[in-house]
Amino acid sequence: MRRISLKRINRRWRVIQILLRTRAAAAGYTLMEVVMAMMVASTFTVMVLSFIAEGLGMLVESEKLQAAAAAAQLRMAILRTDPDPEPSEKEGAIGGGVFQGMQYKLQVSNSEIDLAKVQASGDLATPALDDAAPAGPQNSAGAAESQGVSERSVTGGIIPVKKIRLEISYPIGSETGKLIIHTMQPRRPEAANES
Repeated sequence: MRRISLKRINRRWRVIQILLRTRAAAAGYTLMEVVMAMMVASTFTVMVLSFIAEGLGMLVESEKLQAAAAAAQLRMAILRTDPDPEPSEKEGAIGGGVFQGMQYKLQVSNSEIDLAKVQASGDLATPALDDAAPAGPQNSAGAAESQGVSERSVTGGIIPVKKIRLEISYPIGSETGKLIIHTMQPRRPEAANES
């Protein structure tokens, strides 16, 4: 039997270790793997940055809307100092600072509210349209007509009011946002009799 010397085993073991080290050093990622990883990472980075930019844009828009609401409160407070504002239309710039670039348009008009129509429709806007159904609980106009009741006797009272419409335009980048407020204020009885 042939004897293998310890020196020979040691030498072979060293050669194997050197080969293993060179293979480990040569092991790595191919260029294609690196390119694919960069594409995935850049796509993810672009998505995250777009979410951040969109969030910042929404923050700026909410700040502008808050400033427009404050400007509307300011205009309404100025209007409330006049107990009986005259019907008119006004517009102009609001001012500097937080309100930079904001415009307002104020419309005040005389109007009347018929309480019976408001009660029937449940809305202060135009009354509900006649649905051409026979007189009944859902079509009270037909019931009043069939009973021979005039419109004056159906009314619960007509209240004279001032309709106020305030529109605030505020800049958002290259666009313009609008905040519109509709409200009413009672007219004084002597002012209601004059018109």
